[in-house]
Amino acid sequence: MGGARAGMSFPDPAMAVGLTPLPGHSRPVRAPWRHPMPADVVMDRGFITVRADLPGIPGENVEVVVTSKYVEIIGWPRDKAPSGGYFISERQHEVVRRTLRLPDDVVAHRSVARLSGGVLEVRIPRLPLSSGWVGKDREA
Repeated sequence: MGGARAGMSFPDPAMAVGLTPLPGHSRPVRAPWRHPMPADVVMDRGFITVRADLPGIPGENVEVVVTSKYVEIIGWPRDKAPSGGYFISERQHEVVRRTLRLPDDVVAHRSVARLSGGVLEVRIPRLPLSSGWVGKDREA
C-alpha cells in the first residue's frame, strides 16, 4: 500500500475526443475541470450567449458584469452554515466567481441576463460588422 503507481496517466481534458479547435487556435478550448461554476459561451448570429450553472443561488444574490471583452459572474448562496456544524457537507456554501473571456467584441450595455432553474443566461449583442453601406438601404 502507499506510494505512487507507475504507468498511470490521466488524459488531457482539452484533447478529449470530439472537440475541435476554434478558428485561430491550435488546441480545443475547454473550461477548467470541476470549476464550481461550469459555463458555456455560445456564438450565435448577432449574439454571444453565456450560460452558467448556479444551483441554489437566488437571483438577488447574483451579480453580472459585462465589458467589451469579458463577463464576470459572482454568486453567493442564501443559507448560512448551521450553528451545530455539518456531518456531511457537499453543497456549495461559498461565494463563487467566474470571469470568462468573450471571443468577439460586444455591446456590453445592451446585455440581458436571466436566472431560471439554477442556470444563468446572459445574452450579449455582438458588434455589427461594417459592410460599407452606412445609412443606405439594400435589398437582399
